[in-house]
Order: sequence, then structure tokens, then C-alpha cells
Amino acid sequence: MSAHDKEAIELVYKTLVKSLLKKDFTKARALYVEQGAYVKPDGELTQNDDELHSELERFSTIIANMNLLKRSIHIVDDTALVVVAWHWADDPSDTPEPQRAIDVLRKSACGEWQFIIDNPMGL
Repeated sequence: MSAHDKEAIELVYKTLVKSLLKKDFTKARALYVEQGAYVKPDGELTQNDDELHSELERFSTIIANMNLLKRSIHIVDDTALVVVAWHWADDPSDTPEPQRAIDVLRKSACGEWQFIIDNPMGL
């Protein structure tokens, strides 16, 4: 795994968060491959553009309440597995239970990393 690829993937996540907080769903959608999949909170997978837009809109309402704990990036060739540990910012417990998001990204021919599968609510 090159440091450049890891930095590029970190930038994808920063861009996604920034886009969602600004409600720029066009910019957020551009971070997904054409047939990118999104795992909805009920575990159902969607590849439909209208549903993806709706899910990104829904996710934008809760993302500010999530605290990132750690991101682990594993790259093989043009595919990356990313595991994100996070917890709810308003969790009243002293040691909140970490949640895990699991995402798969692919590097395009032009060198851009994009989501193939986005599972923000994780396991």
C-alpha cells in the first residue's frame, strides 16, 4: 500500500463528509462508481441512483453526530477495504460501544478512488 493511495482514500472520506454537511449530493454521488452499492440501515443493498441520493440525504442528517475513532485501510492492487470505527457523539456512557463501518473502494483508470460498496452503519 502506497502512502499516496492511503492519503487519496482519506481525502475521499473528507470530501464525502464535507459534501454531506454542505448538502452537496451531486459531489457526494461523484465519489461512487456508476453502479456503486449503498447498504441501507436495514441491511438492504441499493444500487439505484434515486435511492442512493435519498440515503445520502438521510445520512447527511446524522453524520455530524458521529465521532471517528479510527480508520483502517487495506489495499490490494486497485481495491481497498476500509474499516471505520466510530461512535455516537451524544452517547452518555463513559466508554461508548464503537460501531464499525465497512467500505470497499476501487481505483479508477485515471487514479481516482471511488466507493464500490458503502456500508456506513456497518455491522
